[in-house]
Amino acid sequence: MKKVKLFCLAHAGGSAMYYCKWKKMLSDSIELIPLELAGRGNRITENFYNNCNEAINDILKQVSGKLDNSEFAFWGHSMGTIITYELARKLKELKEEEPVCMFFSGRCPPHIIKKEEKIHILPNNEFINKIKEYGGMPDEVLKEEQLMKLVTPILKADFKLIDDYKYVNDGFKFNCDIVALIGKDDKGGATKEFREWSKYTNGNCKIYELEGGHFYLNDREDEILNIINQKLVFQ
Repeated sequence: MKKVKLFCLAHAGGSAMYYCKWKKMLSDSIELIPLELAGRGNRITENFYNNCNEAINDILKQVSGKLDNSEFAFWGHSMGTIITYELARKLKELKEEEPVCMFFSGRCPPHIIKKEEKIHILPNNEFINKIKEYGGMPDEVLKEEQLMKLVTPILKADFKLIDDYKYVNDGFKFNCDIVALIGKDDKGGATKEFREWSKYTNGNCKIYELEGGHFYLNDREDEILNIINQKLVFQ
């Protein structure tokens, strides 16, 4: 049975630890590699990135050090989807390497991302209220005041990356397959918009609608991991 490395990037305010619980549910043929951004988790003492390019270049170094001619795939949720897309693009342009599949979760394709106010510059209480409106953090985190004090600086740093991100629409396409997943009640996009991911590849593009909102993956792990296992191992 073939071996595949699965690199994962979390949502805004999230950590690589978010994906550790996936390991026991993934096929033994899949090596789970959660990627940690600076300023959180085991990199809590490091400075936040100034822009999206800094994040992408940093993560590219992590990924490049783990590539060994075996097959690999990417998973990104929400903000992680944008970084994953740009990371995979840069990897192809610089090293001519491409994943066998990219899993994009909870985020519309970059050409139709809606530009709104830059919320990272708001006072903390207004910022958190905006996060609640967007459904941009799990409820269990938002309810914990002390935890929010720790998470808010990370969230603001991540939303700065999102707020300042600029997509270059130059017709670039991948050749690998894309799997896009969305919660049916996600406020951040509609299924019709998610189908636009098909424009980003010469390969196949499959869309999954799962029950739940922006953080549908908290309650749909079995379904998600079955999709990943089927795509990477048994297809």
